[in-house]
Amino acid sequence: MIRTVLLLVLLLSCTYSRAQDNPIIPVSRNKTTFILIYNTKVVSANIGGRKGAIDNEQQITDTDTLTIIKLQAAIEDFTGTNMLVVCKDTVMEFSLVWQRDPVKTRYPYRYNGSVMNITPHNIINTTGAAPVPVADSIRQNGITIPAESIQRMQAAGRLTKRRIKDQGLVFILDDVGVDGGGHHFFRLRLRNTTAVAYSIEYVKFIVASPKRSGIGSSSAAVQDEYPPYLSAPDNSAVIGAGEEKELIYAVAKLPLSGQQLEIIMKEQAENSRGRTMTLKVPASVLTNKHTVVRL
Repeated sequence: MIRTVLLLVLLLSCTYSRAQDNPIIPVSRNKTTFILIYNTKVVSANIGGRKGAIDNEQQITDTDTLTIIKLQAAIEDFTGTNMLVVCKDTVMEFSLVWQRDPVKTRYPYRYNGSVMNITPHNIINTTGAAPVPVADSIRQNGITIPAESIQRMQAAGRLTKRRIKDQGLVFILDDVGVDGGGHHFFRLRLRNTTAVAYSIEYVKFIVASPKRSGIGSSSAAVQDEYPPYLSAPDNSAVIGAGEEKELIYAVAKLPLSGQQLEIIMKEQAENSRGRTMTLKVPASVLTNKHTVVRL
């Protein structure tokens, strides 16, 4: 009876933590993700969201001190959700996000006799619980970010939703993120409703005057050079006919003082005849504390 009451109290306490504060676990269809729970017995693992989107299985080992939870996506690009793991002595909650080809698939946790208090990035650990595993960094074009930042953008709630439509293409900005390392993150989608595949030649980010006329002109640009960007490992360079793909980019934090950002995507084609999409984003969108994702 006392144990049941304790578990209920722990379950209630978990509801005060936002999903984005839970450890993020990437799940794919091509790989199996393993969560290793040491020194306590797992009673149940309950996954939220769409039923059947993620398959989970508990693997019994030869020792009572280790339980392995195996996760694999049953559908691609599922909506991020949570998983509540109830153990004999404690309760843990994880955020599960879709990732096509995760680099890391093993996540060990140890229970050492006190409740595991899982905090954002495991910065604070007052219970002596095992550290939350830290994902590898991603490096590209002189930019270095934690892989976890990409995962958090994938789990965001599509708060911005700015779009343009042209020539059968829909170019959408779903989310803007900012991290503590001075980077802006952009979660984009390109929907191709045409019968011809769209191959991306380049993406550019430029800060420009809101009164600037002519999409192709750069004479009035606030900064002449396009800043380098990092392309997430899951980004695809080709959006097939009838397909929609999500694209995540990180750039050095942009100096936006009353200016607007232009995100330009150019199609790779012969004779420079490729379709070009230009999405104009006011600076207020990138500084809105209610919609910008804090990473």
